Amino acid sequence: MKSLNKTASRIFAKLITQMGQADYLKLDRGGSAIMPLSIEKLVHEVDFAGNNATIYSLSHYFEQNGDLVPDPDMTFAVIDQKKVSKNLLIIPLTFQNSIYYTEAIFLKADSWQIHPKQQADLADFANNWLKNIQWQQDL
Repeated sequence: MKSLNKTASRIFAKLITQMGQADYLKLDRGGSAIMPLSIEKLVHEVDFAGNNATIYSLSHYFEQNGDLVPDPDMTFAVIDQKKVSKNLLIIPLTFQNSIYYTEAIFLKADSWQIHPKQQADLADFANNWLKNIQWQQDL
């Protein structure tokens, strides 16, 4: 299972910090040329392969024919390892946009299932996307 790199993890941690105690945050610091970023806390304290995790989504949306279309929308399991280190362990789970959807890690019959190649691809994408988000939202 591949987690986000240190740079992307620091950016993700900034986003969580900006949420505070809220379950949702919309950042729109990029002006009219940049899509706002939506951050949502989806599930609190879920057992993720023996670890206590919180599930978040990060999303950009555009409107088409009155519908909101994800471009992209990703979910992540965030495991707080502050007892062990200063970092969060952030693991990409799913990805979707208007054309494609994949569940690289998902819960099936009380057991976490993983597609290693797809999950590694999601982590690589998220590492780059979070650097773009940092620039777009002036983090």
